Amino acid sequence: MLRIDRILFPTDFSDCAERAFNHAAHLAAFFGAELHVLHIIEEASIPAERLQQDAPEQVAVRMNQHLEDVRQQLNLDVEFVEAQVTHPSAAEGVLTYAERQQVDLIVMGTHGRRGMRRLLLGSVAEEVVRIAPCPVCTVGIKAQTLKAPTFERILVPVDFSDYSAQALRLAREIATRTGGRLHVLHVLEEAQIPGVYELESAYVNTPEAKQRTRNELTEWIEEVGGPDVPYSVHARFGYPARDIIDYAKNRQLDLIVIATHGRVGMERMLLGSVAEKVLRSATSPVLCVRKMADMTSAPVRTVQAATR
Repeated sequence: MLRIDRILFPTDFSDCAERAFNHAAHLAAFFGAELHVLHIIEEASIPAERLQQDAPEQVAVRMNQHLEDVRQQLNLDVEFVEAQVTHPSAAEGVLTYAERQQVDLIVMGTHGRRGMRRLLLGSVAEEVVRIAPCPVCTVGIKAQTLKAPTFERILVPVDFSDYSAQALRLAREIATRTGGRLHVLHVLEEAQIPGVYELESAYVNTPEAKQRTRNELTEWIEEVGGPDVPYSVHARFGYPARDIIDYAKNRQLDLIVIATHGRVGMERMLLGSVAEKVLRSATSPVLCVRKMADMTSAPVRTVQAATR
């Protein structure tokens, strides 16, 4: 069983960060986890930027007052840990703190203050998602503002890979805590169809193909394992990123749990194209799962894809 004991919430006190804070606090309450609230003070290299920054003492006072306000508003039984770190890079500061504190989950906004590479998607948030040693939940500027997020309706897009299996297991763990239901979605690209269905190209995008896809999804979900939670399976033919975003938006789902993976190189861990597009445009919070070292289970059969 997955344990989430420490959740990290990096903040720049922006409106988007506040929206993410609400989600972070409720996830901490669901899991009974410590919530580490972190503010990174970037070491400005330009004198003019240094003059614009608040002194560390001012930031500490502001953070204390901010947390007290949040405690009163949310009325949640959550243990808060306050921290501020000075670092040349906001993203590396977040990642270093997460590693040293053995954080199990990071929750952060994707759009924050302008300037100085604050928590903006494409800089800090994106880099954290790419490299973090744990799952990262991003809350975008398009996400709904909710006083009490429930995480009861969870979308899990899958491609039958081991990466997707880890995302599915995590989604089941979350649903166990929140009393949620999973929507497991597989989007077949127009030009591809998994060979396991044994369908000729003439049968692509037919009711028969969708039914076979749903049957295969059901079998695969049972093989993946995890807590017993209610779920439904869905199959679509189209374009994965677009259809994942549309599915979640049209049904006003509470959370998207999606697998992503990367490679080691000059850019370090690069997001997969589908996950990146979903993260940038989704109206629901997106939980990206790259590595879940503590989640072990029997090997899962992989469905091979064949170009038609």
